Amino acid sequence: MTRSTWHALISVLVFAAAQQPTTAKPLEMRSVEACSLKLTPIGIHPRWSGWIDYDVDVGSSGEPTTIVVRGALPELRIFSAFVEGDRLEACLRRWRFGSQGPYQVRLFAGTMYPDWRIVVKQGDREFTMTIPYKA
Repeated sequence: MTRSTWHALISVLVFAAAQQPTTAKPLEMRSVEACSLKLTPIGIHPRWSGWIDYDVDVGSSGEPTTIVVRGALPELRIFSAFVEGDRLEACLRRWRFGSQGPYQVRLFAGTMYPDWRIVVKQGDREFTMTIPYKA
């Protein structure tokens, strides 16, 4: 297979995985706001999709105390070339989580998705926010 065929196949699989309904238990969140995410000038043009993961530690009042990007460096560089990640991190800092402890946050994004998703997990509980994507 050619490189472009592999990219197309991976994009379809990622898109399909992101669209699957979840059977996770609901995760309590104290306060969330819709995140205003922005593509970089490079991110506007190509057809792309992907995700980025964060580890978020939350304090006793539900506030994020640390937000750390998780993942392999090549993928992070690619993702940050398309999406302004600092906007997501600033938005997450304004959220108030349901309890103290570690959380995992994943943003599914791309010009190939009809909408973007932020998925927050703690143990077997999950919260999902859908953000409509407009080109």
